[in-house]
Amino acid sequence: MYAKCGRLNDSRKVFDHLSSKNLVSWNTMLVGYAQHGLGREALEIYSMMQENKIKPNDNTYIGVLSACVHIGLVEEGWHYFNSMIRDHGISPRMDHIASVVHLFACRGQTRRAYEFIKSSPIEPNKVVWRCLLSGCKTHKDLVLGRYAAEKILSTDPKDTSAHIMLTNVYAEANMWDETAKVRKIMKEKSLKKDTGCSWTELQNKMHYFSTSRFAQFQGIDLHEVMNQLSAHLFDGGYVPDPIYSSQFEE
Repeated sequence: MYAKCGRLNDSRKVFDHLSSKNLVSWNTMLVGYAQHGLGREALEIYSMMQENKIKPNDNTYIGVLSACVHIGLVEEGWHYFNSMIRDHGISPRMDHIASVVHLFACRGQTRRAYEFIKSSPIEPNKVVWRCLLSGCKTHKDLVLGRYAAEKILSTDPKDTSAHIMLTNVYAEANMWDETAKVRKIMKEKSLKKDTGCSWTELQNKMHYFSTSRFAQFQGIDLHEVMNQLSAHLFDGGYVPDPIYSSQFEE
């Protein structure tokens, strides 16, 4: 419960005081760290598992691979993936495949990610292709990015995020005609990105915030607060990505 809520210090205290730790408790701590971006702490738990002769399972390696993604340990992640199969006889699931693709693609190794997908005995789903597409967008790989988007849209023509990422890939390549075509398709299909939102609990009451809702909180204009924070960012030298800026303006 603590780990899922992000209270990892409390979770670790409970974990350390357990008189007997089973695989579930080890995995909970490891995955909790990994899900909240604490990759090194997650790998520390994995090392402790090895020292204590705890046999990992498929869920263990979901956390391990996620940890490697967060801290950019490409070769280490590749080693863990192969060790999972070779040393522990664990057959990879789709989640493992997606994690490895994400690991390669987010570090700019998009071709390696694509070759890995091709060599996988598992037929990739759109989550796998989305991991590749995301990396292609970040690292401006037009050819593979367009291919990954086509794979997603061939199975789900109404996938909004694939359309949006594809427009970003085209825009990064200054292919404005292609960008306009995709946006036209989105308009014809009435595809819109879901509004981002967040919420918090204060004094037993839930407060909801979204980009499309004018928010007031205890008499404070939250938009004004955000404008002030943005001003501080610009004063500090922050330069926004124009592609993301254009999306917000739309």
